[in-house]
Amino acid sequence: MISVDEDSEFRRIFDISLDRVVVVSELPARATPEWHAMGYAHNLSYSPIGRFSADTIRKVAELEKKLIDELPPNSGDEISGSELEVEFADECPSKVPELDLGCCAVTLALAAYGCVPIASCNGGAFVHDHHEDHPIVAFYCTRAQFKALDPVLEGFEVGLSGSDPVVLCAKDVREFVNVAEAILATL
Repeated sequence: MISVDEDSEFRRIFDISLDRVVVVSELPARATPEWHAMGYAHNLSYSPIGRFSADTIRKVAELEKKLIDELPPNSGDEISGSELEVEFADECPSKVPELDLGCCAVTLALAAYGCVPIASCNGGAFVHDHHEDHPIVAFYCTRAQFKALDPVLEGFEVGLSGSDPVVLCAKDVREFVNVAEAILATL
C-alpha cells in the first residue's frame, strides 16, 4: 500500500513493516579468500565503491537532500521526479556510480563503512517504474560490522532483515540520506 502523506513535503510514503530481524549468527565471521576469488556475492563484474572519501559522500548526501526538497509537495508529477533523477545523475561528483536518487549516499556510506552493497532501489519514490516496491539497499557485512552498524541505525525509521545479504529498507527514502550522514559521522 502506498499513500501520500498530506503533512509531508515528500510525495510517497510506503506502507511497509520496519522489522529489525537479522540473524547475526548467520553472518560470516570474515570474508574468505574464496569469496574474493569468485567475486563477492558471486558477482564477477562487481566494482568496489568504497574508494569515495567521506567528503564526496557528504556532497552526494547534500545533493540528494537539495533535489528531494525541490520536488513540489505531493505533486504526483512523474515528470518532475524523472527530471530530478536526471539532474542528480548530471550533478553528482565525477566517478560516483549512477544509483537511484535517495539511495546513493547511503550506499556509498555503507561501502565506506566496509560493507559490500550489492543492490539499491528507491522503490519508485519519484518515478513509479522501479524494480522494488519500496526503498532498499542490500549489502553484505560481517558480524562485527553489523554489530557496530546496528546501534548507528537506532532511532532512524529503517528496517533491517536477512543475513545473506542484509537488506536495509525505509518507508521514506529521505531517511536513507539521514542514515548516510549518521554512518559518515562514525568514520
